[in-house]
This record gives sequence, C-alpha cells and structure tokens, in this order.
Amino acid sequence: MQRINILLTLLGAAGGETGARFQEVLLARMVEALTKKEEMMASPRDWVSTQAKKRQALQEGGTLRHTLWRHLQCVVTPLLASMVEVMDRFANLELLSDGNLSCGLVELWLNILADSQILDLTASQKPSKTDQEVLVQHYFVLDGEEHHCAAAFSWLLKMHLECLWEESEFIPAKQEGDDSRILQFVSSFNNGRLGRLFQTLSAEDKAQYGRHYLQDFLLLSLKIKTKDELMVFFRATSGCVSELQASMGVSSDLSPAWILAAARRFAPRLDALQHVLLLQPQLVTSITPQGSRQEMIEDILALGVCVEQAKSLLVTSLQECQEFVSRVEFLQPCLERAFGQKYRSLCSRGCLQELDSIRSLWHGVLGVASFIQHIIFKLPQSDSRLTKVALKHCNVYLKLTSESPDVRSVVTLERLIRILNSLHEECIHLDLRFGVSCPICFEEFTKPSVLPCQHITCLPCLQRYLPSHRRCPTCRMELPLNFNPTVSPNVEAALQQQAAIRDYCNGFFLEVVSRFCLSEGQQPAEGVVELLFSLLVFANGDVYRTRELTPFLQCVDNSPVVRSVLPKLLMQHSFDQVKVHIQTYLKNLEENLLSREDKTQLYLLFVNCFQDSLMCSEARETESKEQQRQADIRFLSRFARKQTPDRQEDHAEFLLHLAKLRICLNSAALQLEKAADQGRDDVDAQYLQQVKAVCEYSGNNWYRVYLLRAVHRLSGVDCVLSLMNCPQWRWVFPPELLRLQLMNPTSVDQFLCCGTSYQAVRNDVATFTLDPGAKDAVAKIEKLRGPQVSLLALALFRQITCRYKSQVAAIRPSEQERNRLENLLKGFRLNDYRDFCAALLSNQIGGAGSSLRVDAALSIQRQILLELLVHLDSVLLTGNLLLVPLKKIAFQPQTVTHSFLPTMADNHTSEAREWLKKEKLQKYYCANGHPCFVGECGKPVVLAKCPDCGQPIGGLNHHAVQGFTTDTRLGDQTRTGHILGEAYRRSDAPERQMLYAHSCILRLLTHLAMIQGAIRNQRSVAEMIHPRPADVTGFLWNHLEKDMRVLGRALDQNLDNTAITVHLILRACAEGTIGDLPEHVLLSHMHTHC
Repeated sequence: MQRINILLTLLGAAGGETGARFQEVLLARMVEALTKKEEMMASPRDWVSTQAKKRQALQEGGTLRHTLWRHLQCVVTPLLASMVEVMDRFANLELLSDGNLSCGLVELWLNILADSQILDLTASQKPSKTDQEVLVQHYFVLDGEEHHCAAAFSWLLKMHLECLWEESEFIPAKQEGDDSRILQFVSSFNNGRLGRLFQTLSAEDKAQYGRHYLQDFLLLSLKIKTKDELMVFFRATSGCVSELQASMGVSSDLSPAWILAAARRFAPRLDALQHVLLLQPQLVTSITPQGSRQEMIEDILALGVCVEQAKSLLVTSLQECQEFVSRVEFLQPCLERAFGQKYRSLCSRGCLQELDSIRSLWHGVLGVASFIQHIIFKLPQSDSRLTKVALKHCNVYLKLTSESPDVRSVVTLERLIRILNSLHEECIHLDLRFGVSCPICFEEFTKPSVLPCQHITCLPCLQRYLPSHRRCPTCRMELPLNFNPTVSPNVEAALQQQAAIRDYCNGFFLEVVSRFCLSEGQQPAEGVVELLFSLLVFANGDVYRTRELTPFLQCVDNSPVVRSVLPKLLMQHSFDQVKVHIQTYLKNLEENLLSREDKTQLYLLFVNCFQDSLMCSEARETESKEQQRQADIRFLSRFARKQTPDRQEDHAEFLLHLAKLRICLNSAALQLEKAADQGRDDVDAQYLQQVKAVCEYSGNNWYRVYLLRAVHRLSGVDCVLSLMNCPQWRWVFPPELLRLQLMNPTSVDQFLCCGTSYQAVRNDVATFTLDPGAKDAVAKIEKLRGPQVSLLALALFRQITCRYKSQVAAIRPSEQERNRLENLLKGFRLNDYRDFCAALLSNQIGGAGSSLRVDAALSIQRQILLELLVHLDSVLLTGNLLLVPLKKIAFQPQTVTHSFLPTMADNHTSEAREWLKKEKLQKYYCANGHPCFVGECGKPVVLAKCPDCGQPIGGLNHHAVQGFTTDTRLGDQTRTGHILGEAYRRSDAPERQMLYAHSCILRLLTHLAMIQGAIRNQRSVAEMIHPRPADVTGFLWNHLEKDMRVLGRALDQNLDNTAITVHLILRACAEGTIGDLPEHVLLSHMHTHC
C-alpha cells in the first residue's frame, strides 16, 4: 500500500510541479506502450464490436459502456502495474516523492523515465498466468532495516554500464594495454544517450549522484548486510577510483563509468576484501585506515589483521595445534590468492611493502602449520614424552618466525636446522641415552644388542669383537663368561621409531625449502644456495659422501653421487651459483679416487640437470624458433671446431655444453625423421650440416649413437634402416655399423610380436621356398588350423611380397616360387582367404587387381600401414566373429553404405530439443540450414540476420520471412556412414564415452577396413563418405596416417611400437572366441556399435 500511496501522491494535486511533470511523462509512456500493444493485435479498430459480441461479458457488465470500461481496465491495469514495477524498483519513487533531490537530479529522474530508448516499459505481449503477479524489488536491507536506493535508476545504470563494458572488449583499441579500453569505455558512456543526460547536471549534482550511485552499486554487486561493511567498501572503491584515475593522469571524477571501470580493474582486491569479511565479519571495525589516503588499503589491513591473529594463537597442546591448523586452512585460500602476481600488479608501492611483510608473516605461520602436520600429528599419541618434546620445539619455531619472519633467509634456515637437530637429539635420548652410533664401527646401529652395562653395540660388530676382548667397548666393564649377545627388540623398536621421526623432520624440511626458499618466481636469498648445496655433500677427510636433502648429519650415502633432485630445483632459480658449486664439487671429487661407474653416473646426473634447466629456461621460452635455430647452429659450429672447454679445463662448463649438444641432437633427430620419409623436402639442410660436422670432426661415435637413439625414439627401427640405405645420410652411422649391415643385412619383422607360432610358420614358408622337396614344411603348413591359419598370410607377405621392394632382380620372387606356393594354397578350403594369399604372391595387397603394392619408393609409414592391413585382412578372412562388422565394411561394402560406422560422431539435436521444450522455444532454420530459436509464442515478430551466414531470419506480425522455416524433423538425426570430413579438419576427441586410446584403435581399424573395401568396390565406399571425396583412396590414406600419429601420442610410443600395439590387438582378436552374433544387429543401429 505504501507504494500505491506514493504513486497516488505524485499523480494528485499534492505532487506539485514534480507530480505534474511525472504525470505527463507517465501518460506519454502509457500511450506509447498501448500503441505498441495495438500493433500486435489482429484488428485493433474493431475492439468495440469484438467486446459487444461477447454475451457473457455483457451479462457480467450489465451495459455496453460498463463492459467496455472493464475491458479497458483489464488492458491498462497490468500495463500500469508492470510500469510501476520498473519505475519503483528498489523504492525508486521515494526519491521523487520525498523532496530531497535537487532540481537537476529530479529532472534527470524524469528524463530517464521519458526516454523509451533508455528505459523499456513494454510489457510481455503474451503474458502467462504467472505474469499476472508483479514481483517488486523495492528495498535494500542493512542491519535488518529496509532502505531505498540512493541514486535514481541506479539498477538501470548498472545494467547499461555492464553492457558497454562487455562491448568494449570487442572494440579495437587505439593503443596497447587495458588503459585504452577504459578510456574508450568512459567515452562511450559519456557520448551515449544516458551519458549525455548526466552531462547536463551541475558539478555539485554530478558529485552527489556519484556518491549515491557508488552506494547503490555496492549494494547491487555485493552481499553487504551492515552499514559498517558498506562504509568499508565505499572507502575501498573510492580509493580504487582515485588510484585508477591518478595512474592514467585523469582528473578526479566519481562518475558511474569510472566506478564500474575501477571495480573491474581492482576486482581481485575487492573480492579478497569481501572474502576476508565473509570469513571474519568482526574485522569491519578494525580496518579503518588512518589519515586520508587516495588509494585502496582496506584489503591489505584486513589481510594483515588475519595473519596477526593467526600468528598469536598458542600451540601448547594437541587441541591448540588442531585449532591452529584449522585456522590456517580456513584463511589459506584467501591469502594465497592475494599473494599472486595479478594481485600484486594492482597494488601501489606502499601497499606492496605491506603485502610483502604480511606474506613473510604468513609464510612463518604456514611453516608452523607444516611442522604440526608433518611432525606432531604423525607422532604416536600414546607416547606423551614425544608429544611434549615436539610441542616444545614447535613453540621455539613459532618464536623464531616472530623474530625472523623471513623464512627464506639464510639465518632463519640455519636456526631451523638447529631446532630440528635439537628435536631429533632429545627424542633419541628419551629411549637411547647413549645415542644411535655403534662404539665399534661408529655407524648407526644394525641389529642392536644390549650389554649388561646397558651400553649398545651392533650384534655383528660385537660378535667379531668378543673373541679378543671381554670388555664393554665404551666403559671397559668386563663381560660375564656366560654372556650371549642377542638382538634387543626394544632397542630395535626404538631405532625404528627414531628413523620415522627423522623422516618426518626430513619431509618438513624439504617442504620448507621447496615451498618457501625455492618458490616459483622468487630468487633464493643470498647464501641459501650455498647452504642447501652444502647439505648435499658430506666431506670426511678425503672421503666425499652425499645424502638426500636433510638437516641431519647422520644421513649420509656411501655413494659419492648426488641423488637428490635438489640441483635441478636450484638451477631453475640460480643457475650461475649452482654451476660454480658443481664445478667445485667435481674438482674435489676428481682429486679423490672414484670408480669409473660412479664417475659416469655422476656426470650423467649433472648433464640431465643442465639439460632440464636449459629446456625450462626463460631465455629459451622467450626466443622465437628462428632465434633458437640460429643459436643452436652457432653452438654446433663452435663445438665442431672444438672451441668449447673440455673436461680437464672446466668440468661444469664441459657438462653444460654436453647438455646443449643433446638438445641440438634431439632437434636433428626430428629433421632426420622427415628425411627418412621419402618425398619430404622440408629438411633443414644447414642445421644437419653442422650436426654432420660435429659427428665427423669430434672423433666420438657416441654422438652418432645418441642421435640414432633419438631417431628411434621418434619413429622406430624402419626409419633408422631407411636412413642407413640412403647414401646422403650414412654419415649418421658409425662406420663399423655400416660394415656389419653390409655383411649381414637385417630388416625388422613386426609380425614377430605374434609369437613363436608365427615364427614357425614363417620358417616353414622360407624352407619350402628354398627347397620344394621339404615335405615336413609342407605337412606343417597343410595342418594349420584355427587362428594359426591367419599366420600364413603374414608369412607370405614377409617372405614373398616384401621382396618386391628390392631393385635387385635376383632377390625378387621368381615365377617358379609363386607357382609352387599357389599350388600349396589350393589345399585350403577358405576360398576368399586362398585368393587373398595368392594375390600377395603377385604383389597385389588386398586381393587380385589391387593397386596397393610394395616397391622401392614405398615410404616407411605406408609400409607399416600395409602390414597392418594384411594382418587385419588375414584375421577377417579366417572367420573371426568378433570383427564381423569390420568384415562387412572390408569385403561387402555395398551392404553397409547406409549403416552407422564405428567412432563416428553422434547428433544430439533430439536431446537438445527435449531440453529446450522447458523454455518454450520453437526451432527454425535459415535459408542455409542454420538453426535458431524463437521464444514466447513461438512466432517471429522481429527481423534479424543469421549470425552464421547473414541470411534474413525472423518476421513481422507472426509471418516468417522467405527461407525462415520451422523445424519439422523429429527423432534422432545421427547420420550414417563416414562423417569425419577431411583428416586435417576432423576432431580427435573420443565419441560415445570411449577412452581415448580405444577410440583411436577402433577408428584405425575402421579406416583399414574401408581402404580394403575400396580395393574391391570403390564406389560403395565413396557412398559411405560424407561429403564424398574426389580421391577415395587418398582420403583414407590421410586418415590412416593421422590415426597412427594420434594413437602414438595417446600411447606415448614411436611409430614402431604403436604398430606393434595394433598387431598385438589383432593377434588377440584372432585367438579369441565369442558366441554367434545375430546378423540383423550388425551396423544396423548406432547404439549397437561404438
């Protein structure tokens, strides 16, 4: 009722000049809305006669005049109600009625209402029953009390500004950077219809409206519940506006556009402040900044208070430790976000200093929490002595973080090491008051034995000691004659417990080092690298030993090799410092006796460290590919001319250059892989020329070995053999290897992965080929049954077909050999399989008349695919029921031209249609078939253009434009056949919830079956493919080559191993047995196949 009373007051005489102007504007807007409503009616001029024809309405109204009046009420009342809801949103009418607005702001209020392009008051053309009830958003709530908005139409202004901000993202900026976008955004608002209204205000009215709008903006954007919280955010946002304008050299102006721009620019800081106040609402009264500062500092103050409160918590009991950790976990998400680089970029120099101090304090708090979690919580709760000692040292560490808040400093790290050693020593002396070192071997106890005097030694040491000495090695007390030393289970248990405590401390120390001292984006403090590296190396006289990263001197390793990953971490943060330490370490080790194996392992570790650091270095990431290429070429040139330090001159520099060489050789392997693929002319000849110089002038064949191994990792043995057979690339191979290959030529038979059965069949075929009278071999071949029959085709391909690749006539199969083998094949009853094998003898892969052949020009990848094709065909033709769908594609393609193929994409239109039914949307298509949707009544009422092709869509008065048609198709729209398109355009994402590797393998087998089908019936296979390609065979080869690449990435294997994986799957399919499959389900429905 209060809202109605305000409206009536403004419309009555009591409204004064403001009321009269309001009434005039409101009536004009109502006339405008009614006019638009009439335009949508079928026959607006006949409304009187239409109402006169309604007998029931006349009976209810009594007279025609009364009936017409009631009809007008039914039309006008909902319209007026909807207009009032918009005008009075958040009690906007109270601003006009309470008389507190200046004349300029009153005029602004009315001008906004009068402009239909700014404020849309048009009601829904077809209101539903739920639309008859108008929901009014009319109040803000602060401290439990309702408050009206402070600025006229603030909600409308916020929506308008947000739309402009989103549009500004797509407007090309005149200058680089975010500042240009903000200036364009402010300019767009000031030059718009709404902005021009604000330009008419006086300076005082602008300032007043800006302050009021900021208050409403915060209430609309944030979940603010109290006046104190509102004042905190008011000061913070005002500071953001001032800081933004000062950074851009703009005069101070608290206008709506600048408020939104500042809120967007400083959103991370405002979000952090909101998060802190949500966690700790009581902080509102504690973060009032002293003095007048033209910047935001409230978030920094709030974060500082949170950390100080967490730091002041006690840790004198397990319960308090639990509360401490819970508090840290409670605050950690908010604080970690505040320490990010994006957040820091929004802070001034003064705020950054405060933030760095808070970060140091917080790292100390995190360190204490880590101490509790890694040590205190892991100690056995049943032993109160250990808990007491751990709590004591935890308080010492907490005090250390207060005195030295920078946990990254050398001083703090050294004191932490002393604290951990003290904790370890006290824990040891609780049960082992004489320590953990044997007085005989001076090593840590193994199989501890307790003497009568309670001293402890190792049992093996004591057994060697007793025959010549009957006294305690520590106190010299004589031992009884009947003393029989045994292992003490109590001492052994205590040692195990102390080892566990030491592991807990090591884990905590490693986390402190990796999390704080070597944190990403931070350079280690001065001296930290030296300290950490010194912890890895233990010198005892001339003996150098190393250990894992640990603060305890007892943890040493008998090997001189640094086994810790710490050097890699250190190199990423301080490469030059670590290199100096590595040089010193290696020099000292060279002066001591080292086995060859240890020295090799040591050098290899540091080479790997250098290589990883170089690959991750910022310089390499910022350089372009061409810059990296030129740098590598210059390095290879220097290395070939031996202008780099050798091992005797500078150990570290020598290993660093070896690491660089390995990177260059890996790049060269990529180029050689291209060279092995015949027909590729995009090889970097200049780069490979420098690699050749290194290999030839260095006198070290291990560089060639490394390069060949890199090539093999990328592609496989066939690629290596292809390079070996090409005179241009023989420099890649050591001369001895070329000589051995010439004496004993070898080739790779990938079918050997099928096991000894295949090897026996291959040997029998070879024996029969060489000796036609070998009856044993013939008998074995004729006895092949079941899955073993498929192996014959593989053996024929390897022993006969592959020989067609040779250019030497004597090696190629003779006519007599082919005739003998054809006669042998006549004994097999499987006609299709017999014909397939006979075609292999004539170098016709896939059947008689096939254009697929093996010749000297055949590329490595194509040969591997042909081998897979032969293997698949052999399995399909020997009656395996599991692969019947693929058999139909391969040998009866005319029967599956309109069938669903494996791994093809589903169409989810029917599912989308079900989802959209809830929104009452009608689907249409433009003239080019692109879908779009019409809401409300489902009939078009406006004209537009298709966002995909620009064709006209929509319509007027429920009549669609030409070509804009309703969707009448029902049911599933999934297409049959091959619908992936060209290989370079297709998506490799798996379909139908399949695993990635599974989808890759099934798609590869499908394409192999299709290329086999194209051999016999290319037209039918072409009809499967949508859109139909001009070259069906080339289309399928492109897909097969991509299938191999994608599958290789999925398996993380080279080309050889990827092909072997598929061969193993086909072998398993050949050996597996399943029940009969009903023919009618094969490839007949998309849900029966993947």
